[in-house]
Amino acid sequence: MFYLRINPKDSKKTDSMIFVKFQISQLTYINYVSPYGDIFICWQLLLIITMNRSVTDWRAKILGTLSDPTRLEIVEFLGGEERCVCEIVPAFERAQSTISKHLNLLFEAGIVERRTEGKRTLYRVRNPKIFDLLREVDAMALDQISELKKAEEMLEASIR
Repeated sequence: MFYLRINPKDSKKTDSMIFVKFQISQLTYINYVSPYGDIFICWQLLLIITMNRSVTDWRAKILGTLSDPTRLEIVEFLGGEERCVCEIVPAFERAQSTISKHLNLLFEAGIVERRTEGKRTLYRVRNPKIFDLLREVDAMALDQISELKKAEEMLEASIR
């Protein structure tokens, strides 16, 4: 958890502060602490702070998380289904702790959702648009492979 202290712009007093408690990717709540020690939950400020994060930051977070082959494979494995960790781990030749770390990174980036059901932790892809993104990346990769194939053919023709 991180705590961010912000002075309200309209206040000249340093004892009137806003404390923001959040995790790296999930803002949990905001408390306004008045000079008198009163605490107020203020969800509107959560939206303001979230919106101040640039689109580039959000892109980097999502694409950076997807840059690992194992995490890509996990997203593809989940598909449109909800699956238990006990189903995910056997599908990969990696330790349970490694898969759990990857799942947590996907969760922190907002790519997957998780819920517990008794002792089971279930994961599912949060937004199916991620599969559209992956299809676009696949198309780009095929274009590059095609260009490499053409270059190979040109080199072979020039050698003959």
